Amino acid sequence: IMRGVPVPTAKWVTDDTEIKPDGKYKIETDNYSTVLTIKDCVRKDTGEYLLTVSNAAGSKTVALHLTVLDVPVKANLVENREYFFRVCAENKIGPGPCIETKTPILAINPIDKPGEPENLHIAEKGKTFVYLKWRRPDYDGGSPNLSYHVERKLKDSDEWERVHKGSIKETHYMVDKCVENKIYQFRVQTKNEAGESNWVKTAEVVVKEDLQKPVLDLKLSGVLTVKAGFFGKKT
Repeated sequence: IMRGVPVPTAKWVTDDTEIKPDGKYKIETDNYSTVLTIKDCVRKDTGEYLLTVSNAAGSKTVALHLTVLDVPVKANLVENREYFFRVCAENKIGPGPCIETKTPILAINPIDKPGEPENLHIAEKGKTFVYLKWRRPDYDGGSPNLSYHVERKLKDSDEWERVHKGSIKETHYMVDKCVENKIYQFRVQTKNEAGESNWVKTAEVVVKEDLQKPVLDLKLSGVLTVKAGFFGKKT
């Protein structure tokens, strides 16, 4: 709000430059107020803005500080290239001296792709299921947050089918809804934040219930005594 006789005029200044209305800046001034609108603010719009109102009787200036908060910028670093970095502190007066890294820093992902699952094998199978087991890879890529993908395909088919939703945290999985007496192949891969490992495959297997030989487990405890009976007349 501004007041004066005669009606004062208003002027906005930043970085020693008077702000003129254009596509980015909009200034609305009447006899009692002035409004500066900055469209699509970015971090570089942060700074001090001076408002001066004046008439024939004199002038008055006030300073307004604008701080624009924004999401972190993308560094746009190129992988496997070396860079120097510098950091400086800044307050409302301005930036201070910068400190620079003494040696170049190689831009690489600290997390690498994990190794392949170990010892993938079929632990059990039935009429319509196969139970897979494996072991965590020896190399986790620098991240303990591992998960797994499991897929299957029919013999003579080139299309692999994911058999679950999301990722698997355990080192075993029951693949069900298989077709009895069909030949399948299964594969498993490891995943972390950096990506996926190569696939590890099983041999082709016929999904059916295996025949099992009968097992007889006869356990005798202690001594077994049998009495012989006698039939007929003694002579």
